[in-house]
Amino acid sequence: MVYGKVIIKEKGDLKRQIPLVVIIILLVSASIMLVSAEPALNSILDTLGYTNRTLTTIETFGRGMYEVTLLAEYAGYHLQNNLSWYIVGSSDFNEIFKGPDGNSGLTSPQITKQFTTYYEFGLCMWSPDLSGIRWFSQQSLNSDGEKHVTVYQSDDDPSVFLIGFENLNQGGDMDYQDMIIKLQLLSPVGGVWLPVDKVGFLTPYLGLSVMVSAICAVFGYAKKEKKN
Repeated sequence: MVYGKVIIKEKGDLKRQIPLVVIIILLVSASIMLVSAEPALNSILDTLGYTNRTLTTIETFGRGMYEVTLLAEYAGYHLQNNLSWYIVGSSDFNEIFKGPDGNSGLTSPQITKQFTTYYEFGLCMWSPDLSGIRWFSQQSLNSDGEKHVTVYQSDDDPSVFLIGFENLNQGGDMDYQDMIIKLQLLSPVGGVWLPVDKVGFLTPYLGLSVMVSAICAVFGYAKKEKKN
């Protein structure tokens, strides 16, 4: 009898545990559905009105004056992720947006910054993943060898690039909507004299032609004065 009572009690405990297990399963399922409910990059771009676009293999951009707009962030690290630009081949990172900028989801209001560079440049995101790591638009620079940046070009305005970032190691979920920006070329720049602390020499094209013209003018004037 005692043995039978023990069995009955254990069955009762099991019956009480079943609802708890069901609740846990439902909560886990709800969490998975919540994560998967994040809109896809293409859907976000469509919502923002960038419906005419072409996926590219672009990893770097030409010199010029650019405007950068923070469009959206769908990432658990959205308060820590930082965006910077860098001259190709250098390790100097120029911050554009920092963690607290913007908000989770579509950025409202949108935030816009501008910068000018006289050299080919890339973009990179610093993420707190792996205790802090930087992911580059140049895939070869990424420590995991994965692609962390995807670039679309607007078919309506070729000066506009729509760029999505993935902030997790090994490509994470590869949704490329952890940060989404619009990069627009406002105007290209030619060769010009640069500050000595930046370069210390004359850049090609226009700058070189100006230097040569100036030298010729000086020597021509000196020769004329000597004849007189």
